[in-house]
Amino acid sequence: MMRKKNNNISILTSKTNLTGNISSEGNMRIDGFVEGNIIVKNKVIIGENSLVKGNIKAEILDVFGQIIGNIIVNKTVYIRSHARVKGDIQSQELLTETGSVFNGKLKIGQ
Repeated sequence: MMRKKNNNISILTSKTNLTGNISSEGNMRIDGFVEGNIIVKNKVIIGENSLVKGNIKAEILDVFGQIIGNIIVNKTVYIRSHARVKGDIQSQELLTETGSVFNGKLKIGQ
């Protein structure tokens, strides 16, 4: 039996503050403030005005906002032009845009 890939997306809106850990089988977009760890099986998008204080583990991470914490991603981390990341990153690939800020250790590959 084939399992259908989960393309659902959970959204934490811009006026939401959450303290605690988040886990999801689908995709997630965060536009608010999170203080806690995030574990997502698929893609995580950190919106432009968002702040995450905690570690993130995901398949793909697309950062437009700010993260203070360590990141473990199975595939690709995208750090967009206005994004700020303070913490260590482990992934297969890191793509950064001009104007982005990354402070931490980087480990590419297994």
